[in-house]
Amino acid sequence: MKRFWVYVIAAVVLSIDAVTKYVVRLYQPDIDLLPFFSLTFVTNTGAAFGILKGSIWFLALVSIAVMSAIIYYLPKMEEKYLLPAALILGGTIGNLLDRLFIGFVTDFISLGWWPSFNIADSSLSIGFVWILLIILYDDFLSRNKTRK
Repeated sequence: MKRFWVYVIAAVVLSIDAVTKYVVRLYQPDIDLLPFFSLTFVTNTGAAFGILKGSIWFLALVSIAVMSAIIYYLPKMEEKYLLPAALILGGTIGNLLDRLFIGFVTDFISLGWWPSFNIADSSLSIGFVWILLIILYDDFLSRNKTRK
């Protein structure tokens, strides 16, 4: 995967995130789609699970640091990390723009038993778990090679 595609995928994630958040802010839904799934407009001035409420500037700085690290290390990154890095980059930018321009992150996907989240959060989570799985798999392979 060429490095260029990291930016394309991040832009697609950012676009989908921005459009869905805009529509949610515009219509402010509170719709139960299934017993365990609803679309509900929620504002979040914190991070995941609502931690660090009101820490917009701190979280913005963390987002800028994450973006900078991805962009800096991108030329050196192994190909297997590129797609998850793109997901993290797109999600990070999406939530950063909310924090900087409207003062909160727009969440709207609710599973009832889980805190509300958005497309950017989903992208970030998938990207981080993906990288963790790559690291664990590589570690598993290296441990098994030394046993033979």
